[in-house]
Amino acid sequence: MSSKLQRIIDAVADRLAVINTGAGYYTDIGNSVFRNQRDPQENELPCCLVFFGERAAETQQCENIRTAMTITVIGYTERLSDSEDQGTQILADIQRAVELADDTLGGLLRGQFGLAFV
Repeated sequence: MSSKLQRIIDAVADRLAVINTGAGYYTDIGNSVFRNQRDPQENELPCCLVFFGERAAETQQCENIRTAMTITVIGYTERLSDSEDQGTQILADIQRAVELADDTLGGLLRGQFGLAFV
């Protein structure tokens, strides 16, 4: 992975690391943030995973090419009785932590598209 891609993952991971109930979030999934795709062990919960998806390129007018790369964030916590409510809380925590006013990650992401929650 290039150093710029690593800096992007690190910037997102830093934002995820603030997720804990002491800071006003619903969950503690930011206590452990892993920068790779894998299945976490039960003793690692609660945690977050952040990693890159596939890069996509598309040709636009005048042979200009726009590339996009997804960043996947997954939150895990111990299962309680209402798993749907837990899932909603995890998504809300991730969105709140990552979607800051600076959607370019301090200039690492440029252009009109920047960082978008999908």
